[in-house]
This record gives sequence, structure tokens and C-alpha cells, in this order.
Amino acid sequence: MINSTLNLRKNTSLTTEFLDCCKFVRLSTVAIYMATDLIPESIYWKTIDFTHCCIFGNNVTYNRWPAIWGASDIFEEKYKVLGKGCGNSNQIQVLPNILKKGIYVLINDIWTNIGI
Repeated sequence: MINSTLNLRKNTSLTTEFLDCCKFVRLSTVAIYMATDLIPESIYWKTIDFTHCCIFGNNVTYNRWPAIWGASDIFEEKYKVLGKGCGNSNQIQVLPNILKKGIYVLINDIWTNIGI
């Protein structure tokens, strides 16, 4: 029980840091290990059961690339825990269970998890 509580705290803290990176690159919707109609690309990956290791961002660019790639690069530079791999438009593939699962929407400059 103690280990799972510590892991939840760690995941929550890392998720907060990751979402800060997402905000920096102007993302307003992020789906972590989930699919949502708010990010159409995530629905496709859900059909092939790939969402368990994917993070999706809404259709925004950062340095001419999908912003979710920029957010993951910034985050990975500091933490080196995502184990990220190639991604498609508005999606990156990462290790499962590193971040807290959810659909996060930026409302009044605060991330709100509407997915769980």
C-alpha cells in the first residue's frame, strides 16, 4: 500500500510537471493513456488498443512540429523517464504508468482532469 501511494504521488507530481510543459507549448487539451473526441487522432489509436502507451495533444504546433512533441522533449530533457518513441501527428508513444491517466483540459489557466 505504501509503494502504491508513493507511486501515485510521484505520478501526480510528474503529471503536473508534464502538463506545465504542455501549457508552455500552448496545448490546451492533453489525453494521457486515453482517447477522447476532443483529440480525433486518439480515437484512431483507441481502435487498435494503443492508447495505454500514448499521449495525445490537441492540434497545435510548436517550432513547426506537433506541440505534444515539443512538450515531451522539454519534459524529457529534465526528467528522462518517459522512454518516448516515435509518434504520429499530435501523439507520442511513452512508457505506460509514468504519468497519471486522464483527459486534461486547460480551463482558466488550470489543468482539469475531465477523463476520470
